[in-house]
Amino acid sequence: MGSLVGQCAMLVWGCERCCWKGQLCVAIRAFLSVKLNVGKLLCGVPTSHTHKVCMPHNRHMERYDVRQLASLVGACVRAHYQPTELVLPLEIRLTADARRGHLQDSASDVAALATNLSRLRIKPARLWHAVSEAALACLGRAKHADVVALLAAHVRAEAANRKLFDKAVARMTADLRDAQPQDVATLMWALARSGSTCSRSLLRSLNLHFTVRGPEYGVLQLATVAGACAKMGVNDGELRRRLAQRGAEALGEEADALTSTASLGSRLLRQYGLGSTARAAQPVTSRAVAVLVTGLCSMGPAEPELLRAAVDLLTALAAQAAAGGAAAPDAADVEQVAGAVLQAGLTEEHAALRQACSPPHLQDMDAGGKHPGS
Repeated sequence: MGSLVGQCAMLVWGCERCCWKGQLCVAIRAFLSVKLNVGKLLCGVPTSHTHKVCMPHNRHMERYDVRQLASLVGACVRAHYQPTELVLPLEIRLTADARRGHLQDSASDVAALATNLSRLRIKPARLWHAVSEAALACLGRAKHADVVALLAAHVRAEAANRKLFDKAVARMTADLRDAQPQDVATLMWALARSGSTCSRSLLRSLNLHFTVRGPEYGVLQLATVAGACAKMGVNDGELRRRLAQRGAEALGEEADALTSTASLGSRLLRQYGLGSTARAAQPVTSRAVAVLVTGLCSMGPAEPELLRAAVDLLTALAAQAAAGGAAAPDAADVEQVAGAVLQAGLTEEHAALRQACSPPHLQDMDAGGKHPGS
Protein backbone atom coordinates (compact mmCIF):
# COMPACT_ATOMS: atom_id res chain seq x y z
CA MET A 1 0.00 0.00 0.00
CA GLY A 2 2.87 2.36 0.83
CA SER A 3 4.28 2.19 -2.70
CA LEU A 4 0.82 2.89 -4.13
CA VAL A 5 0.54 6.00 -1.97
CA GLY A 6 3.93 7.10 -3.26
CA GLN A 7 2.82 6.59 -6.86
CA CYS A 8 -0.27 8.72 -6.22
CA ALA A 9 1.95 11.46 -4.81
CA MET A 10 4.19 11.29 -7.89
CA LEU A 11 1.13 11.61 -10.08
CA VAL A 12 0.24 14.85 -8.31
CA TRP A 13 3.73 16.25 -8.91
CA GLY A 14 3.21 15.46 -12.59
CA CYS A 15 -0.18 17.17 -12.57
CA GLU A 16 1.47 20.27 -11.12
CA ARG A 17 3.58 20.53 -14.26
CA CYS A 18 1.04 19.65 -16.93
CA CYS A 19 -2.25 20.63 -15.21
CA TRP A 20 -4.28 18.27 -17.41
CA LYS A 21 -7.73 18.24 -15.88
CA GLY A 22 -8.58 14.67 -16.73
CA GLN A 23 -5.47 13.29 -15.07
CA LEU A 24 -5.91 15.70 -12.19
CA CYS A 25 -9.42 14.47 -11.40
CA VAL A 26 -8.26 10.87 -11.28
CA ALA A 27 -5.38 11.95 -9.02
CA ILE A 28 -7.95 13.41 -6.63
CA ARG A 29 -9.80 10.11 -6.61
CA ALA A 30 -6.53 8.34 -5.87
CA PHE A 31 -5.95 10.62 -2.90
CA LEU A 32 -9.44 10.03 -1.55
CA SER A 33 -9.47 6.25 -2.00
CA VAL A 34 -6.30 4.30 -2.73
CA LYS A 35 -7.99 1.64 -4.82
CA LEU A 36 -6.90 2.64 -8.31
CA ASN A 37 -4.30 1.22 -10.65
CA VAL A 38 -1.96 4.20 -10.74
CA GLY A 39 0.01 2.68 -13.61
CA LYS A 40 -3.05 3.05 -15.81
CA LEU A 41 -3.58 6.63 -14.60
CA LEU A 42 -0.17 7.62 -15.92
CA CYS A 43 -1.41 6.68 -19.40
CA GLY A 44 -4.04 9.43 -19.13
CA VAL A 45 -7.81 9.58 -19.08
CA PRO A 46 -10.34 11.51 -21.19
CA THR A 47 -10.79 15.11 -20.07
CA SER A 48 -14.54 14.52 -20.14
CA HIS A 49 -14.05 12.76 -16.78
CA THR A 50 -13.56 16.19 -15.19
CA HIS A 51 -17.28 16.53 -14.56
CA LYS A 52 -17.86 12.84 -13.67
CA VAL A 53 -15.76 12.57 -10.51
CA CYS A 54 -17.93 11.32 -7.67
CA MET A 55 -17.19 11.39 -3.98
CA PRO A 56 -15.47 8.12 -2.98
CA HIS A 57 -14.61 7.00 0.53
CA ASN A 58 -12.07 9.19 2.33
CA ARG A 59 -10.65 6.69 4.78
CA HIS A 60 -7.23 6.69 3.07
CA MET A 61 -6.69 10.44 3.12
CA GLU A 62 -4.73 10.33 6.38
CA ARG A 63 -1.93 8.55 4.51
CA TYR A 64 -0.93 11.85 2.89
CA ASP A 65 0.71 14.73 4.71
CA VAL A 66 -0.53 18.31 4.54
CA ARG A 67 2.22 19.26 2.09
CA GLN A 68 0.97 16.69 -0.42
CA LEU A 69 -2.62 17.86 0.04
CA ALA A 70 -1.52 21.47 -0.52
CA SER A 71 0.27 20.38 -3.69
CA LEU A 72 -2.87 18.65 -4.94
CA VAL A 73 -4.98 21.75 -4.38
CA GLY A 74 -2.21 23.81 -6.01
CA ALA A 75 -2.48 21.64 -9.11
CA CYS A 76 -6.21 22.39 -9.13
CA VAL A 77 -5.41 26.10 -9.06
CA ARG A 78 -3.18 25.81 -12.10
CA ALA A 79 -5.77 23.68 -13.90
CA HIS A 80 -8.59 26.13 -13.02
CA TYR A 81 -10.53 23.23 -11.54
CA GLN A 82 -12.58 23.56 -8.35
CA PRO A 83 -12.39 20.21 -6.50
CA THR A 84 -15.66 20.25 -4.55
CA GLU A 85 -15.18 16.55 -3.82
CA LEU A 86 -12.24 17.48 -1.55
CA VAL A 87 -14.14 19.90 0.68
CA LEU A 88 -15.54 17.44 3.24
CA PRO A 89 -12.43 15.20 3.41
CA LEU A 90 -10.21 18.25 3.94
CA GLU A 91 -12.51 19.58 6.63
CA ILE A 92 -12.42 16.27 8.50
CA ARG A 93 -8.68 15.85 8.06
CA LEU A 94 -7.70 19.37 9.19
CA THR A 95 -10.01 19.29 12.19
CA ALA A 96 -8.61 15.95 13.33
CA ASP A 97 -4.98 16.97 12.85
CA ALA A 98 -5.50 20.24 14.74
CA ARG A 99 -7.09 18.44 17.70
CA ARG A 100 -4.37 15.79 17.81
CA GLY A 101 -1.57 18.38 17.76
CA HIS A 102 -0.11 17.10 14.50
CA LEU A 103 0.35 20.51 12.87
CA GLN A 104 2.72 22.36 15.20
CA ASP A 105 5.55 22.32 12.64
CA SER A 106 3.39 22.52 9.50
CA ALA A 107 2.73 26.25 9.29
CA SER A 108 4.14 26.67 5.78
CA ASP A 109 2.12 23.71 4.48
CA VAL A 110 -1.12 24.87 6.12
CA ALA A 111 -0.49 28.38 4.73
CA ALA A 112 0.06 26.96 1.22
CA LEU A 113 -3.14 24.91 1.48
CA ALA A 114 -5.14 27.92 2.69
CA THR A 115 -3.70 30.13 -0.05
CA ASN A 116 -4.59 27.63 -2.77
CA LEU A 117 -8.12 27.14 -1.41
CA SER A 118 -8.66 30.91 -1.40
CA ARG A 119 -7.44 31.19 -4.99
CA LEU A 120 -9.99 28.57 -6.01
CA ARG A 121 -12.69 30.65 -4.31
CA ILE A 122 -13.81 27.68 -2.25
CA LYS A 123 -15.85 29.24 0.56
CA PRO A 124 -17.82 26.67 2.62
CA ALA A 125 -17.85 28.04 6.17
CA ARG A 126 -17.21 24.68 7.83
CA LEU A 127 -14.09 24.08 5.73
CA TRP A 128 -12.68 27.50 6.58
CA HIS A 129 -13.44 26.94 10.25
CA ALA A 130 -11.30 23.80 9.99
CA VAL A 131 -8.57 25.80 8.20
CA SER A 132 -8.68 28.36 11.03
CA GLU A 133 -8.32 25.62 13.63
CA ALA A 134 -5.35 24.20 11.72
CA ALA A 135 -3.81 27.67 11.51
CA LEU A 136 -4.22 28.23 15.24
CA ALA A 137 -2.60 24.86 15.91
CA CYS A 138 0.61 25.84 14.09
CA LEU A 139 0.70 29.58 14.81
CA GLY A 140 3.16 29.39 17.69
CA ARG A 141 6.06 28.26 15.49
CA ALA A 142 5.01 29.98 12.27
CA LYS A 143 7.26 32.38 10.40
CA HIS A 144 6.04 35.89 9.61
CA ALA A 145 5.43 35.02 5.96
CA ASP A 146 3.27 32.03 6.93
CA VAL A 147 1.24 34.04 9.45
CA VAL A 148 0.36 36.77 6.98
CA ALA A 149 -0.32 34.23 4.22
CA LEU A 150 -2.89 32.57 6.48
CA LEU A 151 -4.57 35.89 7.24
CA ALA A 152 -4.58 36.94 3.58
CA ALA A 153 -6.13 33.62 2.55
CA HIS A 154 -8.95 34.03 5.07
CA VAL A 155 -9.60 37.55 3.82
CA ARG A 156 -9.77 36.45 0.18
CA ALA A 157 -12.20 33.69 1.17
CA GLU A 158 -14.28 36.19 3.18
CA ALA A 159 -13.81 33.90 6.18
CA ALA A 160 -11.91 36.06 8.67
CA ASN A 161 -11.76 34.29 12.05
CA ARG A 162 -11.54 36.76 14.93
CA LYS A 163 -9.69 34.38 17.26
CA LEU A 164 -7.13 33.61 14.56
CA PHE A 165 -6.66 37.27 13.67
CA ASP A 166 -6.21 38.32 17.31
CA LYS A 167 -3.63 35.62 18.00
CA ALA A 168 -1.85 36.25 14.70
CA VAL A 169 -1.54 39.98 15.43
CA ALA A 170 -0.19 39.20 18.89
CA ARG A 171 2.30 36.80 17.33
CA MET A 172 3.46 39.39 14.78
CA THR A 173 3.51 42.29 17.25
CA ALA A 174 5.85 40.41 19.57
CA ASP A 175 8.74 40.51 17.08
CA LEU A 176 7.71 42.90 14.31
CA ARG A 177 10.95 44.88 14.54
CA ASP A 178 12.88 42.77 12.05
CA ALA A 179 9.96 41.61 9.89
CA GLN A 180 10.18 41.89 6.12
CA PRO A 181 8.41 44.95 4.65
CA GLN A 182 6.19 42.80 2.43
CA ASP A 183 5.02 40.76 5.43
CA VAL A 184 4.13 43.92 7.36
CA ALA A 185 2.31 45.35 4.33
CA THR A 186 0.31 42.13 3.92
CA LEU A 187 -0.53 42.10 7.62
CA MET A 188 -1.90 45.65 7.50
CA TRP A 189 -3.84 44.91 4.30
CA ALA A 190 -5.44 41.82 5.84
CA LEU A 191 -6.39 43.67 9.02
CA ALA A 192 -7.97 46.52 7.07
CA ARG A 193 -9.87 44.21 4.74
CA SER A 194 -11.18 42.12 7.64
CA GLY A 195 -12.63 45.14 9.44
CA SER A 196 -10.08 44.97 12.27
CA THR A 197 -8.56 47.91 14.10
CA CYS A 198 -4.92 48.75 14.70
CA SER A 199 -4.13 48.35 18.40
CA ARG A 200 -1.78 50.62 20.33
CA SER A 201 0.69 47.80 20.81
CA LEU A 202 0.76 47.18 17.06
CA LEU A 203 1.29 50.90 16.42
CA ARG A 204 4.24 50.94 18.80
CA SER A 205 5.71 47.91 17.08
CA LEU A 206 5.18 49.50 13.66
CA ASN A 207 7.05 52.64 14.66
CA LEU A 208 9.94 50.56 16.03
CA HIS A 209 9.88 48.45 12.87
CA PHE A 210 10.14 51.52 10.63
CA THR A 211 13.19 52.79 12.50
CA VAL A 212 14.97 49.59 11.47
CA ARG A 213 13.45 48.51 8.15
CA GLY A 214 11.96 51.77 6.86
CA PRO A 215 14.65 52.38 4.20
CA GLU A 216 13.82 49.01 2.62
CA TYR A 217 10.21 49.92 1.80
CA GLY A 218 9.17 50.55 -1.79
CA VAL A 219 6.25 52.59 -3.07
CA LEU A 220 3.88 49.62 -3.35
CA GLN A 221 4.50 48.48 0.22
CA LEU A 222 4.19 52.01 1.57
CA ALA A 223 0.95 52.50 -0.34
CA THR A 224 -0.43 49.27 1.11
CA VAL A 225 0.39 50.33 4.67
CA ALA A 226 -0.90 53.89 4.18
CA GLY A 227 -4.11 52.69 2.55
CA ALA A 228 -4.69 50.20 5.37
CA CYS A 229 -4.06 52.86 8.01
CA ALA A 230 -6.58 55.14 6.31
CA LYS A 231 -9.20 52.37 6.20
CA MET A 232 -8.68 51.54 9.87
CA GLY A 233 -8.77 55.20 10.93
CA VAL A 234 -5.22 55.23 12.28
CA ASN A 235 -4.20 58.65 13.59
CA ASP A 236 -0.59 58.42 14.70
CA GLY A 237 1.62 61.39 13.95
CA GLU A 238 4.90 59.52 14.36
CA LEU A 239 3.92 56.73 11.99
CA ARG A 240 2.56 59.22 9.45
CA ARG A 241 5.84 61.17 9.56
CA ARG A 242 7.89 58.02 9.00
CA LEU A 243 5.68 56.86 6.14
CA ALA A 244 5.73 60.30 4.50
CA GLN A 245 9.51 60.64 4.81
CA ARG A 246 10.23 57.24 3.31
CA GLY A 247 7.40 57.76 0.79
CA ALA A 248 9.01 60.91 -0.58
CA GLU A 249 12.34 59.09 -0.91
CA ALA A 250 10.83 56.02 -2.59
CA LEU A 251 8.78 58.09 -5.03
CA GLY A 252 11.88 60.09 -5.90
CA GLU A 253 13.90 56.93 -6.49
CA GLU A 254 11.26 55.59 -8.87
CA ALA A 255 11.04 58.90 -10.74
CA ASP A 256 14.82 59.06 -11.08
CA ALA A 257 14.92 55.48 -12.36
CA LEU A 258 12.34 56.30 -15.04
CA THR A 259 13.95 59.53 -16.20
CA SER A 260 17.66 58.62 -16.02
CA THR A 261 19.55 57.34 -19.02
CA ALA A 262 20.22 54.12 -17.09
CA SER A 263 16.54 53.50 -16.33
CA LEU A 264 16.39 50.30 -18.37
CA GLY A 265 19.33 48.80 -16.50
CA SER A 266 17.84 49.85 -13.18
CA ARG A 267 14.52 48.17 -13.95
CA LEU A 268 16.28 44.97 -15.00
CA LEU A 269 18.21 44.96 -11.76
CA ARG A 270 14.98 45.37 -9.79
CA GLN A 271 13.23 42.69 -11.82
CA TYR A 272 15.90 40.10 -11.13
CA GLY A 273 16.46 41.10 -7.53
CA LEU A 274 19.90 42.64 -8.00
CA GLY A 275 19.06 46.24 -7.18
CA SER A 276 18.16 48.05 -3.99
CA THR A 277 15.71 46.17 -1.80
CA ALA A 278 13.85 49.42 -1.33
CA ARG A 279 12.53 49.28 -4.87
CA ALA A 280 9.59 47.14 -5.77
CA ALA A 281 9.88 44.13 -8.03
CA GLN A 282 6.54 45.12 -9.51
CA PRO A 283 6.35 48.29 -11.59
CA VAL A 284 4.86 51.21 -9.73
CA THR A 285 1.54 52.46 -11.11
CA SER A 286 -0.41 55.67 -10.67
CA ARG A 287 -2.82 53.74 -8.42
CA ALA A 288 -0.07 53.09 -5.88
CA VAL A 289 0.93 56.77 -5.95
CA ALA A 290 -2.66 57.89 -5.38
CA VAL A 291 -3.27 55.40 -2.55
CA LEU A 292 -0.06 56.48 -0.82
CA VAL A 293 -0.91 60.18 -1.08
CA THR A 294 -4.58 59.93 -0.10
CA GLY A 295 -3.82 57.45 2.68
CA LEU A 296 -1.27 59.75 4.29
CA CYS A 297 -3.50 62.80 3.79
CA SER A 298 -6.24 61.02 5.74
CA MET A 299 -3.79 60.59 8.65
CA GLY A 300 -2.93 64.30 8.87
CA PRO A 301 -1.62 67.32 6.96
CA ALA A 302 0.10 66.50 3.69
CA GLU A 303 3.89 66.72 3.56
CA PRO A 304 4.99 69.04 0.70
CA GLU A 305 8.04 66.88 -0.09
CA LEU A 306 5.85 63.81 -0.49
CA LEU A 307 3.46 65.66 -2.82
CA ARG A 308 6.28 67.04 -4.96
CA ALA A 309 7.78 63.57 -5.28
CA ALA A 310 4.36 62.19 -6.26
CA VAL A 311 4.03 64.83 -8.98
CA ASP A 312 7.52 64.02 -10.28
CA LEU A 313 6.74 60.30 -10.51
CA LEU A 314 3.37 60.79 -12.21
CA THR A 315 5.05 63.17 -14.66
CA ALA A 316 7.71 60.55 -15.37
CA LEU A 317 5.05 57.86 -15.84
CA ALA A 318 3.19 60.11 -18.28
CA ALA A 319 6.40 60.77 -20.23
CA GLN A 320 7.13 57.06 -20.39
CA ALA A 321 3.60 56.41 -21.66
CA ALA A 322 3.97 59.09 -24.31
CA ALA A 323 7.11 57.31 -25.52
CA GLY A 324 5.17 54.08 -25.79
CA GLY A 325 6.83 52.46 -22.79
CA ALA A 326 3.84 51.94 -20.49
CA ALA A 327 0.20 52.74 -19.85
CA ALA A 328 -0.62 56.34 -19.06
CA PRO A 329 -1.45 57.32 -15.47
CA ASP A 330 -5.12 56.74 -14.71
CA ALA A 331 -7.15 59.96 -14.83
CA ALA A 332 -8.87 59.24 -11.51
CA ASP A 333 -5.51 58.70 -9.79
CA VAL A 334 -4.16 61.93 -11.22
CA GLU A 335 -7.27 63.77 -9.97
CA GLN A 336 -6.76 62.47 -6.44
CA VAL A 337 -3.13 63.54 -6.32
CA ALA A 338 -3.87 66.86 -8.01
CA GLY A 339 -6.54 67.63 -5.42
CA ALA A 340 -4.13 66.97 -2.55
CA VAL A 341 -1.43 69.08 -4.23
CA LEU A 342 -3.78 72.00 -4.79
CA GLN A 343 -5.16 71.78 -1.25
CA ALA A 344 -1.58 72.02 0.05
CA GLY A 345 -1.13 75.27 -1.88
CA LEU A 346 1.44 73.90 -4.33
CA THR A 347 0.04 75.72 -7.36
CA GLU A 348 3.12 75.38 -9.56
CA GLU A 349 3.30 71.62 -8.96
CA HIS A 350 -0.44 71.37 -9.62
CA ALA A 351 -0.09 73.13 -12.97
CA ALA A 352 2.89 70.96 -13.93
CA LEU A 353 0.95 67.79 -13.12
CA ARG A 354 -2.02 68.92 -15.15
CA GLN A 355 0.19 69.81 -18.07
CA ALA A 356 1.99 66.47 -18.02
CA CYS A 357 -0.97 64.18 -17.49
CA SER A 358 -3.87 65.85 -19.29
CA PRO A 359 -4.87 64.67 -22.78
CA PRO A 360 -3.38 66.87 -25.52
CA HIS A 361 -6.71 68.50 -26.40
CA LEU A 362 -7.08 69.65 -22.76
CA GLN A 363 -3.57 70.90 -22.13
CA ASP A 364 -4.39 74.39 -23.41
CA MET A 365 -7.35 74.81 -21.09
CA ASP A 366 -7.05 77.51 -18.50
CA ALA A 367 -7.55 77.10 -14.79
CA GLY A 368 -11.25 77.87 -15.12
CA GLY A 369 -11.78 74.93 -17.47
CA LYS A 370 -12.25 76.99 -20.66
CA HIS A 371 -10.23 77.02 -23.82
CA PRO A 372 -8.41 80.31 -24.53
CA GLY A 373 -10.58 82.62 -26.52
CA SER A 374 -13.85 80.81 -25.70
